Amino acid sequence: CTLQSDGTLENMEVQGNMTLEVHAEESSCIRVATDIDHAAAKALAIQFKTHPNIDKALFNKSSVLGLKDPNRPFPMGSALGVLKWRFSGRDESMVPLMVSCWPSPANGGNDMLVNIEYEMSTDFDDLRNVAIVMPLRCRDEPVVNSCDGDYTVDPRGECL
Repeated sequence: CTLQSDGTLENMEVQGNMTLEVHAEESSCIRVATDIDHAAAKALAIQFKTHPNIDKALFNKSSVLGLKDPNRPFPMGSALGVLKWRFSGRDESMVPLMVSCWPSPANGGNDMLVNIEYEMSTDFDDLRNVAIVMPLRCRDEPVVNSCDGDYTVDPRGECL
């Protein structure tokens, strides 16, 4: 997701991947029922792609993941990517995390005090691998007074 400094959404992309790993031979010919509402997903322009060996017609009709040949077992002991999904858009109501940036000149204009606030949408329970990238306008490493989480400075990319 890319936001402008005033918090306006520029663009957003969400990708996902479902993997299946079978550990018991008696379970290797399973079918996996998902809770995907294809009509709602289509209205939101969410795109799905099944593994080539997955029965795409079965998935599109009933949201069930199974091999094209129901008598053929899933591979044992190794994870198999069975479904990928992708969503991109510009609808701000779909943004899971709103970020606001408040820059203020400090120390007579020699420094910049930046306060970044974030708020997670109530529609999302769990976010992982979130990165907030802030461009730096100077070559000097910034002084960070407080931070929720971790931060790194990328001198080549001139960003925090």
